[in-house]
Amino acid sequence: MGDTNMDTDNPIIIRNTLNSPTIVCVQRKAEKVIPTEEDIIKANKLAFNDDIGTVTNHVTSMIEVQAGFEPGTPEYETLSYRIMCGQLFQQNTIDRSKGIIAKPMPENWYSIRNNLIKDSDDLETAAKKKFNQKIVAANKPYFMTYVYPSLRTQTNTYNTNSNNGALMRFGSYGIRSFEDLYNYEPKTKEMIECLRLHGEMVGRNACVVNKICWIFEDVFDGYLSKKYKQPEFDYSILKCNVEYSKKNYADIFALYKEYQKRVENFQKKKRTQKLTPLENYEKKNVFVDWFKKECEIVCSNEYELCDIVLDICYRTEKSKQFAWDICGDVILDNLLRNNGGVIHFPKLVNGKGEFEYCGENFVMCKKVIGVDSNDCVE
Repeated sequence: MGDTNMDTDNPIIIRNTLNSPTIVCVQRKAEKVIPTEEDIIKANKLAFNDDIGTVTNHVTSMIEVQAGFEPGTPEYETLSYRIMCGQLFQQNTIDRSKGIIAKPMPENWYSIRNNLIKDSDDLETAAKKKFNQKIVAANKPYFMTYVYPSLRTQTNTYNTNSNNGALMRFGSYGIRSFEDLYNYEPKTKEMIECLRLHGEMVGRNACVVNKICWIFEDVFDGYLSKKYKQPEFDYSILKCNVEYSKKNYADIFALYKEYQKRVENFQKKKRTQKLTPLENYEKKNVFVDWFKKECEIVCSNEYELCDIVLDICYRTEKSKQFAWDICGDVILDNLLRNNGGVIHFPKLVNGKGEFEYCGENFVMCKKVIGVDSNDCVE
């Protein structure tokens, strides 16, 4: 669906282009007026939270569902009709901003709830609902888990819970996941019923974009994690390399755990309280100062304290902020000492530089801290 005119002799595009009939959307027309500021405001309000994205997603889901049926079957042809009608319903959502009352997409096309068979339904209605249940576009296609991060999180959580459930119920059969359950033969009655009741968060029919998505997943499986895997950081360059007592370590570790709890509470309050950046900064300073004093009471030797805090923080995957809050000055002194007191920094130049940033030219310089000089040492 679109307004693109394209000429091509690409055999792949030509071979896979569907020559469908022209779709004409019969539309109601709004009354012609010279719009005032009030009319524009009204149109903007009517356009807020419009359903064009929702309608488009429903149509995309129908294309994914359609891929599960053979062309020519009633299910396939019915979905073809609904997909073509999708353009009309998209146009209708746009027309609402003009004040035109337009018919929305039928809910039974995308809602399972609207297709549940009731005791009061006659045979014809029940048959229609049963047919609709087979083709209802209730779930987004699998590839959309890469479009909507929240959908990916929900899907991963659902799959994890499903796998755990399959393991608990059928672990004695050697089943460790729902994938194992699908492939297990011969299935018991309990397994068949479990699979029947098990739904999917997303549609996994072999529509074109799903297939492209699976090809990318297969080819690039683990690629990014391997490419951007960071080498293990040797935090010994931050340390003072002094010995400390186990008791001091245990007492500082208790303060570290308390620090983590209070940081979490602090972040929650920060989201609810409307404080200025300065007020947040001042509160954080008070918070940090209290922990620094408590740590110094436990261990008055700043070098010993530094090594304890670094061993606590850098042996976990959690934030290292505690180390920098408590002994940041000592860490910086250690870094300078281990590098011979030399620091490197970019300097702005008028002519050609070593690199460019934001349209300005820079060269990298180095300086020995403690030397009274404004010149770069290249």
